[in-house]
Amino acid sequence: MYSDATNSNTTDTIGGNCGGPVAGNLMMGYTPGATPTIFPSSQNFSAGMILEAGSDIVLAMHYPEGSYGTFDQTSVNFYFYDDNVSPFRQINAAPIIQDWSFTINANQIDTVTNTFSSIPTDFTLLSVFPHMHLIGKSIQSYSTTPSNDTIPFIKIPHWDFEWQDFYWFEYPKKIVAGSQIHGIGIYDNTVNNPHNPNNPPINIGAGLNTTDEMFLIYFHFMAYQLGDENVNIDSLNSIYLAQNEEVFSTINVKAYPNPLNVSTIIEFNLNNTAFTSVFIYDAQGKLINNLWQGELSQGQQKILWQRKDLSGNVVKPGVYFYSILIEGKHYSGKIVVE
Repeated sequence: MYSDATNSNTTDTIGGNCGGPVAGNLMMGYTPGATPTIFPSSQNFSAGMILEAGSDIVLAMHYPEGSYGTFDQTSVNFYFYDDNVSPFRQINAAPIIQDWSFTINANQIDTVTNTFSSIPTDFTLLSVFPHMHLIGKSIQSYSTTPSNDTIPFIKIPHWDFEWQDFYWFEYPKKIVAGSQIHGIGIYDNTVNNPHNPNNPPINIGAGLNTTDEMFLIYFHFMAYQLGDENVNIDSLNSIYLAQNEEVFSTINVKAYPNPLNVSTIIEFNLNNTAFTSVFIYDAQGKLINNLWQGELSQGQQKILWQRKDLSGNVVKPGVYFYSILIEGKHYSGKIVVE
């Protein structure tokens, strides 16, 4: 999701540019099962992004094969500070590490590296989000200082395309001027990779499709101020959740049994009669089943999922997600099939 103060981007439904707009500021990204993007906030530390008046909001959506003709029911919630919040710390987000020119040849295990060196002043890193596709094997990122110290950010020895998120540091990382930020990704384009989309393997280059590859490492960052490295980000994020828990659980959704073998019941409560949709998706975002779409009466609701897809076939073990939309408000959660 991007904010576009220039109002220069137009909706693109046929060009396939799901990578995002040319003009605009990245605000956040979401993958199935990811946590909400919540910026650290307390009485003494107020951080967030600037959303200029009159800006457009641009959503770069990634749809799975077979979803054409269905309705997109995505919703985004914004939470604003009071106008008199001071001091305010502006956060930015960007893929500081990226490479769009690499190719992983068929039947090869190869490495892609990238270094960002243009750091003219001190700044503070808050989070890291590495991104690869299906033949990704491992990925890591770290910084080296002018005095040759190493600051580790993240190391994922066994990449899993189905498990992606912004990983927030417990304490922010101070990056001094003159440092370098490094990224290393290893790709397995052989038959030994069970996630390889091609059998036999073919050459795979950088691109926007899931069957292409990517080497990106996103960060949330801000200008450094003295003492940033001593701020406990975990505690500041949890303050918001504790104060606003009702935002995420107003209908008291639960799925039981979970994990399941045969079936599960998705239970929730409606305060009023409402048009409601209940869907099941897999970890790649593919629609598995449409359990309900229509009006439901006030009161307790129980929706049964018998572990089957739209064709009536029993689904394989793995992680799935229920998605409930009630009069424009969205609720979701994880279901494990054993």
